[in-house]
Amino acid sequence: MKRVLCILLSFFSLVVMISCSDTGTTENADYSFQKGNVVIAVNGEMAPILEALGEWIEYNESPSCGFTGMSKLYTYAGFDIETYPTDGKDYVYRVELYDDSVATKEGIRVGSTKAQVIEAYGNASEEGTTVLTYRAKNMYLRLLLSAEGLVSKIQYLHPNAVDN
Repeated sequence: MKRVLCILLSFFSLVVMISCSDTGTTENADYSFQKGNVVIAVNGEMAPILEALGEWIEYNESPSCGFTGMSKLYTYAGFDIETYPTDGKDYVYRVELYDDSVATKEGIRVGSTKAQVIEAYGNASEEGTTVLTYRAKNMYLRLLLSAEGLVSKIQYLHPNAVDN
């Protein structure tokens, strides 16, 4: 009887280990965009980023939908940064890469293939026909794909941006 119980426990342990391996969950990952020496992470304070990046190409602000105060949108060559206000400071809400002049730290850019994305990041936490989403620490990395399977946009997102 003990032998049968040991075999069953071993079997169930193996099943659990197999089912927990590579599920595409990257919740312990810490994705951020880097422009030169400037690391831009979701929930990062915006003031030092602005100082380091210098002048933007375009700037817009509007009342924040999810926070009290103004959301701000800074456009730079190849990417945008949107902020949210909290306690008198602005924090990174969304970073969006929209052309091939910039790339992720992992080398993915607009025009990369779906296969290159999966090689760089592994299996997505969520996958649709035109989107790969990677869950990470307090943020999401979302890669939008064209009908041809090429990256058309890369987004680093605050959880509220995905949940809405």
